[in-house]
Amino acid sequence: MKKYVSILIILMISSFLISTTCFATNTDLGTEMQDSAEKTGESMQNAGNSIMNFANDVGNGISNTAQGIGSGIQNMFNGDDSNTTTGTNYNATRTSTDISNGNGSGMSTTAWIWLILGITGIIIVALTWYYVSQDTEHHMN
Repeated sequence: MKKYVSILIILMISSFLISTTCFATNTDLGTEMQDSAEKTGESMQNAGNSIMNFANDVGNGISNTAQGIGSGIQNMFNGDDSNTTTGTNYNATRTSTDISNGNGSGMSTTAWIWLILGITGIIIVALTWYYVSQDTEHHMN
């Protein structure tokens, strides 16, 4: 009985799959395919135009930026920019403190860097030794 039902189900499914009639459409399939192809072509054309417009906008933005930079540099050399200090005898002074003037226990910046690097190296070696000893102890047990 099970064999008969399974054969009947297989025959029904295969007849549905072999059928050439499409029940979901009321129009000519060739016309639908042609319309779909035309709509796809239009969509591709619109996408291409959008990409081309985007590329043109990016190119124009880059060009405008380059022109602005060039104009700013030209104005700077001509002394037209209000932010330039040409001819004003402007001198910058150092505002940071120096460690060697007593604020850093009399040690220079280079000595502090080497001290920090040395301590860091000792910590790395100690952690590596601890890990290796724990790993060795774990494998021995």
